[in-house]
Amino acid sequence: MDNVWAVLFRTPPDDSTGKPHILEHLTTCGSKNYPCRDPFFNMMKRSLNSYMNAWTGSDFTMYPFSTTNAKDYENLLRVYTDFSFFPKMDYYDFRQEGHRLEFENPEDPDLSNLVVKGVVFNEMKGVVSSPNE
Repeated sequence: MDNVWAVLFRTPPDDSTGKPHILEHLTTCGSKNYPCRDPFFNMMKRSLNSYMNAWTGSDFTMYPFSTTNAKDYENLLRVYTDFSFFPKMDYYDFRQEGHRLEFENPEDPDLSNLVVKGVVFNEMKGVVSSPNE
């Protein structure tokens, strides 16, 4: 039987810049007691979870997981609770996850175009360009 846990926050957007989605990503990039880079993805490799994710809806952000193993549940609960309530919010993680402008060729900025980059930007570009989504 699955042991299930989730925390859900109201995150109504005040504009269309994607701040709640960026914050969802930042939250999983480390926390007070787990300051390592991406503990969320490290757990996915080491956990016995049957489900792990984080997502942002139109006006909420949710961090759910489930596992059939009691010890794994305790471990996941500890990490999820920490990054949900005490995220690290590192500036460099924000620069990676948020949207930013970069030169197409950083070696030659004088002859390069500016391009928009960022994990959330690329994720949303893929979702919006899919007819199924």
